[in-house]
Amino acid sequence: MNKPELIEQLNAQHRHLLGLVQDFSKADFEQTPAMSGWTIKDIFAHIAYWNWEAMKAVEQFARGERPVMMLDVNFDEINQRETAARREQPLHKVMQDFHRSHRSLAALIASESEHELTKTTPFKSGDDKDANAAWIVGGIIEHYQEHLQPLEEFLSRSTSKNS
Repeated sequence: MNKPELIEQLNAQHRHLLGLVQDFSKADFEQTPAMSGWTIKDIFAHIAYWNWEAMKAVEQFARGERPVMMLDVNFDEINQRETAARREQPLHKVMQDFHRSHRSLAALIASESEHELTKTTPFKSGDDKDANAAWIVGGIIEHYQEHLQPLEEFLSRSTSKNS
């Protein structure tokens, strides 16, 4: 994917996610949509955390460094730790962080040259794929998509109950 496609896909997934919850009440954000016992608020806090980590990784790639956080991690352990750390944050803080993390990541991608985003690096992902900044952003796009599914299922169940 080239730079404009990365930015458009990232923004499209962000809009889609927000569109799903645009009519949610605070109580709706406290619902558990079938994802490891996480509330919808937890999902947004989780995505924000990984957006910030993706920014760090893109910046590390730009400096020619190996982004340890995105390549050598136990995702389950980090997800548990970071979800617990953010669980007590008020919803408005979680959503501010979610919006800020997305805008910051999109701005960083926009500021990088196409070459910097897509250049070959000596780094490999855990599944032996070439890892570069575009690979990181592609992973974040997939991450948004991964969390859309439980929200869509939750909405579908909620809509069918109200019918």
